[in-house]
Amino acid sequence: MSNSSTNRILTGIVIAAAVILLGAALFIDLGNGFPVGSGTRTVMMYGIGSNLESAHGNLSFTIGQMLDSDIKSNVKIVIMTGGSYRWFLPEDRTVDSSGNPVQGDPSVKQLWEIRKDDSGDNKLVLVENMESLNDNYMTDEISLQTFLTYCKKNYPSDVYDLILWDHGYGPFGYGDDSNCIIQDSEYDEIPMPLEQVADAIKKADFGGKLEMINFDACLMSCIEAVNVLSDYADYMVVSAESVPEFGEYYTNWISKVSENPGMNGFEIGKMIVDDTIAYYSDESSKGYGRPCTFAVIDTAEYNAKMLDPLLDFTSKLAADALKSNVQNTYYNKFVAAAEAHKYSWEGITDILDMASKLSVYEDTYSEDVSSLSSVLSDSSVIYFAHTASVQDSCGLSFFFPGNDPQNTKRYVVAMEALKAYIGESVDDIANVKAAILDNQITMTTSYGLVRSTGYAVSELVDKNKANITYGDLADIWNTRETLSVKKIEFAHERGYAPDENGLSTPWDKGISVLMDRAGKIMAGRMTAEEWVAALASNIENEIRQGTDCALPSNGLAGEIAIRSARNYTDIETMEKKTEPYDAVIGNIYGRDESEITPFDGRWYALTDAEGHNYLTSLITTTADPSAGTSTVIIKKTETSYDGSPYELELQGAITVSLADGSPRITGIYLVDSGEYVKITAEEAENMSIYTGYLTRGYSANILSPGSVLALDTSAENFGLSITPGIKLEDMDDVDFSRACTAQLTYTYANIYGYVRKVG
Repeated sequence: MSNSSTNRILTGIVIAAAVILLGAALFIDLGNGFPVGSGTRTVMMYGIGSNLESAHGNLSFTIGQMLDSDIKSNVKIVIMTGGSYRWFLPEDRTVDSSGNPVQGDPSVKQLWEIRKDDSGDNKLVLVENMESLNDNYMTDEISLQTFLTYCKKNYPSDVYDLILWDHGYGPFGYGDDSNCIIQDSEYDEIPMPLEQVADAIKKADFGGKLEMINFDACLMSCIEAVNVLSDYADYMVVSAESVPEFGEYYTNWISKVSENPGMNGFEIGKMIVDDTIAYYSDESSKGYGRPCTFAVIDTAEYNAKMLDPLLDFTSKLAADALKSNVQNTYYNKFVAAAEAHKYSWEGITDILDMASKLSVYEDTYSEDVSSLSSVLSDSSVIYFAHTASVQDSCGLSFFFPGNDPQNTKRYVVAMEALKAYIGESVDDIANVKAAILDNQITMTTSYGLVRSTGYAVSELVDKNKANITYGDLADIWNTRETLSVKKIEFAHERGYAPDENGLSTPWDKGISVLMDRAGKIMAGRMTAEEWVAALASNIENEIRQGTDCALPSNGLAGEIAIRSARNYTDIETMEKKTEPYDAVIGNIYGRDESEITPFDGRWYALTDAEGHNYLTSLITTTADPSAGTSTVIIKKTETSYDGSPYELELQGAITVSLADGSPRITGIYLVDSGEYVKITAEEAENMSIYTGYLTRGYSANILSPGSVLALDTSAENFGLSITPGIKLEDMDDVDFSRACTAQLTYTYANIYGYVRKVG
């Protein structure tokens, strides 16, 4: 870090002497003021710690990167923290305004500033406990507005940047306050809606746009977020994908901005994008290997060039959706959605890849591919980069409905509120944005009902029900509960489980809302019930005739998945129950069954789309499990989350004998200088190796020679779990609910999501 000028040091020495006499510490950058006549910049970080901080100290890790920057006096870094029940702020660098050590307080929202002490070192200085916000959560609009207003008043600058740090939920909003009571919510999280984020910035009134809004949060590079927030910042830094746990890389760009406080937000954004992708691509970094995407968007260019292509594309999708009761205009949409790149929340889909996949089946969408691609490849609009593991991503997403009607309903309701907010403006750009959202609402409502109808009709046909009516569909929708076992357990653990009459169903949590919206969309033409009844009749005929209801080539869609069973105890009845789990490791949509590679008699270490490892196999009639020894290669890298230097990397092999019909580990080997070296039973006794969803990365099974591999050879497809050489109950690090047999299997589904068994 650079030192202050000689005059400043001399002045500081004089002041320091006086301060020391008073028993207080000195900070060279005294509070809020800037040097007279200099270009100034205030970087505002709104840090919702959530479980990211309480579990792993991830926000503290980010703040540590900021503290490592070379920050000059004409740049102020102001941070508001809250929303976590535990903090890991760096003890040796976190102080009060007198220089005394202080800790993060989970009971109050705190305002901090990074300042230099009298030795020139950066410290995180507690400026104020924001007790006026004790009755508010960090995901309340008033909390963000209060923070921004405080910064505007106390840190007047030439340039302002806003960093929004935490979980992101794309079109559903930003942030997850861990202290927020959610017992009255149907969702596991209550983010700040996008219109409230926008409104908080608007009410803080910075006298113009912010230079940059930087979402260090997942999924925020979606058209819904960019459309509304492009009115409040010149540039946006956003990720279409989930942001890995270590977040963005800060040290370099904070230092560069300090050298040049007037730096253009697009250039800063490019630095953030490049540094962050480089961090997750660097084998020596803690974040190596995590899939990551980031982009910086010039909002003026986006508004000028992107809105018309978006309007055309969404208008076409919406128009086709409304015709789906009388002609098959939905079939290719679901095919394209199945094939398109999807991000880590159901329905959030890469917009260019969706259009590209759709254009393969319907040439009318080719022009949309051309117009969208032209803008997204324009470096004056968007600068986008990603790690090598990310494919088919353009860096911008939109929502297309998936299998969950509750999630689809949630999107529709959220977009209605967002459209109303945007509609408060009367300019032409706002009108286009509102029209895009209107298309999204129509498209999502319609395709959501198509999917839900197709799923129900598939089930009724499977049960040999003929002449399916709207009443038949309503019966299914009214009785199928969508509260998963996991969510019921989550509620029980917190003491507010819904009673029997309050269990959520698609009807009262999803489909009923979609039916209501469909009735309004189709008002004057037909009722929603008539529309769905006609749709059901079409789908029934398609399924019975084997046409159009499934995907191209062989009429089958499919997934290669790990199928396992999660055992749990129902808290109310104390009965032992089982919940199925399928982890998709690959899609085989549109492929002929013959393309699936059969089992060749060997065991495999597989990795699914979520990065979990599986020790598993697939048997066919030609495989003979009664003889032979096979080798499984195991590799596991473990990186600590709290910033500590602990790192573990094991690479080795396990040999498995099938000779006696009871698969048994015959040897464990570790790689040493490129050679596989067999370890003794004593050496293996305490060795932990992660094996995927059997422990889902939370605990380790201990393997040793002689451990038995449990197989269900009666199943058409079988997998294995590991029965350790010691009893499960003696293993403190095993999650019993996840220590179950994992099975590799193929399942096939039609375009509505209805799964049929193989064979």
